Amino acid sequence: MTACRREESSRRQLRITVAIEGISYWQPEVDGLAQPMFFSMANTTYSYSFSAAGPGIHNFTLTKLNEARFGEANITSLTVDPTGSFLQMPSSLLPSWVTSGRRIEILGDSYAVGYGNYVMQSNCTTVQPVYQQTTDPLLSPVPLVANHYGADYHLTAWAASGLTASLQGSPDLPDFWRRGDALNASSSWNFSTWQPQVVMNAIGSNDIFAYSPDSAAQFAQAYLNISLAVNQTYPTAHYVIVAFAADTQMFPDDGQPDRYTAYMQAAYSAVQGSGLNATFLQLSAAKPRKTSPETAVASDARLTELEHLASQSKDHVIHLNAASFDHFASGRRRPYTIIFFLTARHLVDKPQLQLGKLRREFGLLSAQAVKSGNIKDAAGVRHFFAELDFAESEAVFHRLGVNTLPYVFRLSSSKLVESGAIKLRDDDLMRQQDYTSYPWSADDMAAFLQEKTGISVGSIDRPSLTNSRFFPVLALAFVALGTYVAYRVYYLPILKNLGLWLAGCLVVFWFSASGGMHNIIRGVPLVVPDMKTGKVQMFLPQAQGQLGAEGFIMGSLYTACGLSVAVLTWLAPQIKDRSIQRGISYLALLTGLVSFQQVISNYRWKTNYRMGWFF
Repeated sequence: MTACRREESSRRQLRITVAIEGISYWQPEVDGLAQPMFFSMANTTYSYSFSAAGPGIHNFTLTKLNEARFGEANITSLTVDPTGSFLQMPSSLLPSWVTSGRRIEILGDSYAVGYGNYVMQSNCTTVQPVYQQTTDPLLSPVPLVANHYGADYHLTAWAASGLTASLQGSPDLPDFWRRGDALNASSSWNFSTWQPQVVMNAIGSNDIFAYSPDSAAQFAQAYLNISLAVNQTYPTAHYVIVAFAADTQMFPDDGQPDRYTAYMQAAYSAVQGSGLNATFLQLSAAKPRKTSPETAVASDARLTELEHLASQSKDHVIHLNAASFDHFASGRRRPYTIIFFLTARHLVDKPQLQLGKLRREFGLLSAQAVKSGNIKDAAGVRHFFAELDFAESEAVFHRLGVNTLPYVFRLSSSKLVESGAIKLRDDDLMRQQDYTSYPWSADDMAAFLQEKTGISVGSIDRPSLTNSRFFPVLALAFVALGTYVAYRVYYLPILKNLGLWLAGCLVVFWFSASGGMHNIIRGVPLVVPDMKTGKVQMFLPQAQGQLGAEGFIMGSLYTACGLSVAVLTWLAPQIKDRSIQRGISYLALLTGLVSFQQVISNYRWKTNYRMGWFF
């Protein structure tokens, strides 16, 4: 992995040239996005160009996919064109496995190297001719375990190798484990340069294939010997013995699965009896293994955590924060895909965004997906729904480059997520130009889900009282009760009071002049907090719209102005006392003028218009 900087803003392409000696398959990545795999011949110069949106730092990663038994390869040079330069990796961009200090070593065979995990056949012999094209160690259990714990790892594995017997001329584990060069039997590895805290031994399958050794006791003794050697080399490391599920082993003989299980249990008993600090990890499976990129990650423990969190949520939408996002999203491969809804609590009441309504629609989609049972795509990858709030996950918003809401995106199971910026493809975003009927409904989001994943959740089930089986009974009860209440109210003496009707008329006038019905229909908030000061804001400057509080204040001024006119023209003339009549008239006149002046002043403040007088 290396970092490079594009320095010229006029060019949109950056070219990296890699010179390679040896025959291998390679996987390049740019800023966490996998690029087309390429094959290097004996001497290959490979040039790769990628788009750069602007000057800045970009990560370039190149991984050799096939194992050493099929040949070694060396990168002889790595150059970048004149528009860029290579940098020492900034500490802020270092992945977690570099900074955590955690180290795991795995000893194994074809399972550990990812033998044929791009092929769907259950018989490994069918993939021999295309082995190099169908093996990706990045999809094997080894990096999945390491990524889960944010650890660096050493993979010491050789397909077809065993503990006491190997296939296809492969070396035994006690032999190749000590090699410094995998293809040089006389070379030695300097174990002091890298000390793991955990060593996982996943060897043994090929011994059973070869019907060797003759007894469980012989196998256990051989296993104990290599275990003691590992313990002597790494005295502080915790030792884990891994036994794969017997029903996933491609044994040619029906009796071999039971033989494998018995031999592995005997090996663990021997190691335990020696006093080593060891753990026995027995893997299990309900059906034969399917070696595809999607199912290769099914053992990720985070899947169980997400299923538990989803079951605890009323609408099955998981609420995550910055820390939990890193936990569930980090890594190269995950056994699940997450559909995210990003929101901001302080903007929920903003009428233009309608984030509250969008969140409810997102919850309806999630609930319908779980109810329909359509939560996995054609590859069997489980899909979850989650939300992030800006107040709790501001750092995640910045990493995603979010500057507008709403923001709905898909984090696929194959998306590489490390520390630093997360660059999503347009195909993973729900964009407003693609779904123009805003605010989006649950049906719009369901269309996005089906387009990107192939999952169809069917018709959205919206909770409604009319769908209840008790609705007819409740409707009849409501009609009967309403009729009785209307009859009693109609004959109440208070309803004959003229003053009550006058007050009611004033309330209706005030409510309509205030825009109360508009506020209810449009969901206009009463007040909003000021983004800079945090204080309550009742008036929006200039032509930004009108809050509920402003409408009610203006309605009150209209009502006061109208009442002052009514007092001057109707109430004051009926007063006999001249002094009282004069005082009430002056008060009404002053009230009307002040109310009128406040309305005009607010109008000028919001529109910048000035009154023109023609007298």
